[in-house]
Amino acid sequence: MKKIRNVLATCLLVGAMTTPAFAANLDDMSDVQVLAIAEKGQAEAQYKIGDVYYYGSNDTEQDFDQARFWYEKAAQQGNADAEYSLGVMYDNGEGVEQNPKKALAYYTKAATHGSADAMYNLGYTYEYEQDPPNYAKAFTWYSQAARLNHREALNNIGVMYFNGRGVAQNFKKAFDYYQKAAELDNPTAQYNLGCLYRDGKGVAADKKQAMKWLGKAAEQGDEDAKADLYALIQQM
Repeated sequence: MKKIRNVLATCLLVGAMTTPAFAANLDDMSDVQVLAIAEKGQAEAQYKIGDVYYYGSNDTEQDFDQARFWYEKAAQQGNADAEYSLGVMYDNGEGVEQNPKKALAYYTKAATHGSADAMYNLGYTYEYEQDPPNYAKAFTWYSQAARLNHREALNNIGVMYFNGRGVAQNFKKAFDYYQKAAELDNPTAQYNLGCLYRDGKGVAADKKQAMKWLGKAAEQGDEDAKADLYALIQQM
């Protein structure tokens, strides 16, 4: 599962732990400066330097072993972002042997500590990576992430309502969740919302609104949206 970088940066800048001003300053420091703070045991700095090694930077080569080392240091202090990041590494087999059970355990720890990304990944895991799928748990975790305005989780709840997967089929609720996610600029939700407006499901058919939302998704590179938008324009 792909590590969601932009959300992590937001968490860092917000300073969800206890020291927002200090956490924000970390983002302005050099890798060497952050490393020096991490070596003194500051959990947010340990997570941050783990991210530097995970992604690599102009000053630091990508190194999954070092990323895991620092994430583990931060996770031992209950840092939710580090726990989530370790879950991703075990999920994808990045610098470690792929281990879905460990990934699930780290996601659960991170979710318990408030990570919306971890909540989403738990939902995704229970819906798509369990055999058989556990739709009830998927819906529960997506819902927790959605309360934190996690746009992918909002979209996926919409999909569950649209398809009647684990819940009673309800196009109106699908519309509501797609709309929330689309307004948070999720391209998949923008495409899904455009389709509902086009087809009149969960909302009155409205070709202009369909074109608006398909257009927004197309602008973000969604190929299905591009094709459907072109077809809709041809019908006008």
